[in-house]
Amino acid sequence: SEKVSSETNRSLSVNFNETKDQLQGASPLLVNGDITYRKDSGSFRPTVSLVANYFHDRIYSLGSFDRGNIVEKGIVMLNFVSSTQIADKWNVSFNVGNMLNYKIRRVQQNSEGDIDTYNYQAGVNFSLGLKYNVF
Repeated sequence: SEKVSSETNRSLSVNFNETKDQLQGASPLLVNGDITYRKDSGSFRPTVSLVANYFHDRIYSLGSFDRGNIVEKGIVMLNFVSSTQIADKWNVSFNVGNMLNYKIRRVQQNSEGDIDTYNYQAGVNFSLGLKYNVF
C-alpha cells in the first residue's frame, strides 16, 4: 500500500488484504499440446490437427478492503484445425474452435465461500475457408 501511495505522489491509495500473493494474471500451470497428421501425396496435401490448451486457476484481480481475490477458474480448450492443399493453387480449410464449449468463470474468494462474479459460456466456432493462390 505504501509503495503505491509513494509512486503516485499520494494521489492513489490501496488497501490490499495480503502483503504477498500470486502474480495477477499468471497461472501456476499452463499446458499446450497438439496432435497433427500430415500427408504429402502429390498435389493433395492434407494437414489435420487437434490442439489442446489448459491453464489452472489464476488471479484476475487482487482482493482489497477485506474482499477476497477474484480468481479466473481454469479452462481446458480443444480445437480442431484442418487444411488441405489441392493442386498448386487451391487450399480448403475447416476449423472447429472450442469443441468442449468451455465456460469462463470468475469467482471472488471469501471466508463464507466463493461468489460468482462472472459466468459466460463461450460457444463453439466453425469456419470453412477456400483460398486460391495467385502467385
